[in-house]
Amino acid sequence: MGRLISTKEVPSLAARLLLQRPERVAEAWQCARYAEEGDGAPEHMLGGVLEGVVVSFIREIGAQLAGATGSAWERASGVLKLCEREGTGPIYRELATLRRVLDSALDALKATLEERLMANGAIDDALTSAVLAYEHLRHPERPAANLHFGGVVVERFAPNGRRTWTDGEESELEMGEVEWEERAAS
Repeated sequence: MGRLISTKEVPSLAARLLLQRPERVAEAWQCARYAEEGDGAPEHMLGGVLEGVVVSFIREIGAQLAGATGSAWERASGVLKLCEREGTGPIYRELATLRRVLDSALDALKATLEERLMANGAIDDALTSAVLAYEHLRHPERPAANLHFGGVVVERFAPNGRRTWTDGEESELEMGEVEWEERAAS
C-alpha cells in the first residue's frame, strides 16, 4: 500500500522518527511492558497481543503525522494475537503502555498538540477495533463489523505458546507420564 504524504511540508521530527525508526519506539514499549509486569520475566510476555503488529502500527502513526490519510490501524500490518481466556485485559494494558511510551517520545521530540491528538486517536482506533475483534472471537456467529485492521487476527491459546488446558486437565508431558521406547541402534 502506498502512503499519501504531503510534499508541501517537511515531516516533523516526530513523524520522521516514527516513520524511519519505529523499532526504537517498539523497543521502549517492550521495556515498559516488562517493567510494568514487575517480575521482569519476559518469557510469558513474548506472545503479547501487539507483539506482531506494534512496529508496523508505530510506522503508520508516523505516516499519519506526516500527512497520510485514513486510519493508521487500518494501514498497519502484522498479526494481532488475541486469547479468549485472557479477556480484553492484555489489549487495554498493551495499548495503554504504548500510549504512555508514545506520549513520552512525542514530548521529547517537542511534537505539536495536533500530532499528540493524532497519535492518541490512532491508539483509540486500535483499541476499539481490537476489542471488537476479541468480541468476534468470542461470538464468531455475529458479524465482524468495524474491524478496521490491515493485518491478521489469530487466536492465541496461552501466553507462553502452549495449549491452554481446561480446568483440572493436565497434559501427559506436564505430568511426566510419557514413556519412551528405546530403539536398538542399527
